[in-house]
Amino acid sequence: MHILKSDERRRSLGAFYTPSFLSKLLCQWAIRKKDDVVLEPSFGGCTFLEEIADRFLELGLDDPLESVYGCDIDKNAFAKLETLKVYSRNSNFLLKDFLQLESVDFCQGKADVVIGNPPYIGSSQISVEQRKTLELWKKSCGMDIEARSSLWVYFFIHALTFLKAGARLAFVLPGSFLSSDYAKKIHELIKSRFDRSLVVSLAERIFVAEGAEERTVILLAEGYRSDGFGKGVVKVAHSPRLLGLPKLFESWRADEQVFDDFDNVGIGSFLARSASENFFSLCARLPCIELGSIAAVSIGIVTGDTRFFIRTLSEWRQFGIDERFYKFVVPKIKGIAGVNLTKSQVKSLISSDVRCLLLDTSSHELSGQVLKYLSSYPVAKHGLATYKKRVIWHQPDDKKTPDGFFTFLTHNGPRIVLNSAKVNCTNSVHRVFLKEKLSKVQLKLVALSMLSTFTQTHAEIIGRPCGSGALKLEPKDALQLKLLYPDDIDPELITKAFKDVQNALDKSPPDESGARKIADLALAKMIKINFDDEILQLEQSLKIAREHRKGNVESNHF
Repeated sequence: MHILKSDERRRSLGAFYTPSFLSKLLCQWAIRKKDDVVLEPSFGGCTFLEEIADRFLELGLDDPLESVYGCDIDKNAFAKLETLKVYSRNSNFLLKDFLQLESVDFCQGKADVVIGNPPYIGSSQISVEQRKTLELWKKSCGMDIEARSSLWVYFFIHALTFLKAGARLAFVLPGSFLSSDYAKKIHELIKSRFDRSLVVSLAERIFVAEGAEERTVILLAEGYRSDGFGKGVVKVAHSPRLLGLPKLFESWRADEQVFDDFDNVGIGSFLARSASENFFSLCARLPCIELGSIAAVSIGIVTGDTRFFIRTLSEWRQFGIDERFYKFVVPKIKGIAGVNLTKSQVKSLISSDVRCLLLDTSSHELSGQVLKYLSSYPVAKHGLATYKKRVIWHQPDDKKTPDGFFTFLTHNGPRIVLNSAKVNCTNSVHRVFLKEKLSKVQLKLVALSMLSTFTQTHAEIIGRPCGSGALKLEPKDALQLKLLYPDDIDPELITKAFKDVQNALDKSPPDESGARKIADLALAKMIKINFDDEILQLEQSLKIAREHRKGNVESNHF
């Protein structure tokens, strides 16, 4: 069987092959006796199968794949399997979707070990054929699974049905295991189905060679019980590098009490637990508020087709469309300098021919050029769900002008940009709406406080690290952010600090570290409580956490 495998095809299957070092390490932990029955539910590039075979040879088994079961939907996986010297062409390996298999038909008697790297396919990338399989699986499973769940969630739950009492599971999972809401059900299952588990967040990006920047989480779980009434101990650890895992695993085996308990506060964070504890200790001492106490946060307008509805000035002119029929909208926050969007900035962005002008058909009788432009849009798309929500399909602007903008996806940290220009934004930016009117000084204080080391640290605790290294904050996350809010506000100090921050962020590249220090100093002067040492510690932890989140683990700091 000779089949060429492209990187594109592998990505479409969510197939990122685990480095042999990690595969070997997990096999050493999971496989303990030569009569262990092992299941690999998506064996792909066979890196796990090779290490499974080596482990059984080490334990004295002559036919190392005799009690190993595996399946995959990719014919290329079987082409690779046939190249293994230890493969004896037994019937334990099936070209089939794992979710279509049951333990009564496959791996009879159930497994002592399930090990592997389930597919990293997000809900939006799941194929039509795979969705049909998932619907059938849901009916037989009887478990409520969130529609947004990635494919690995289904694999994890299904894998449990193949385990014997007391069995072990070792999985290499994506970062969504820690950062997504839909993974919380899996967290509950681990605690109720296993006596003892360890979750390890790995900073090093081990799939870069595979063309993916996906963050990696390693799960070790033992002492399986099918009744689901257990109250297992789940610990969590962070490892900057792959090479640090053997020592970490050994420490867990020797004394799990030295590890932190797995909980829902900052479990996806790269911030050291000691730093998180320091932050919450500061919260009790310092005057602070939650952003949600003074504002609502929501997504920006959804156009449904950004390229059609938002264009540059030169493009609209090429279509012969008059300026009456387009308006400025914030397309991406990276184009906005500093902490205050002014009308002069808007004019500069427009004249720079940035894609930032939204088609506006609501205020005037439509010209012939506008009608011609609208008629170029496929009629079949008029019925899309996004357009059906509107009174008129080509009017995406909801006319809700926010008081500020919130950067919800950033490599460094969140920022609030005040909306002095009184414009709207797309859903690439979150909108901030004040619950009650604040003075200009209070608004500037909120923007300054968002930049502080204190709040930036909290963002690392509650934010959701992405595979790319960015930090994502959903509206509900943003509402929880703690802001330092002094009892005695110094208007002159705030005004000067705000101006200095704006100047720092106007630089190329923006001096974000300098802006944060300006905010820290201004807030410290107004609060009048000495917490310099704590802020310095948080600053150091914040720097390390951000580097780890971005996958930078080569620095001597780590």
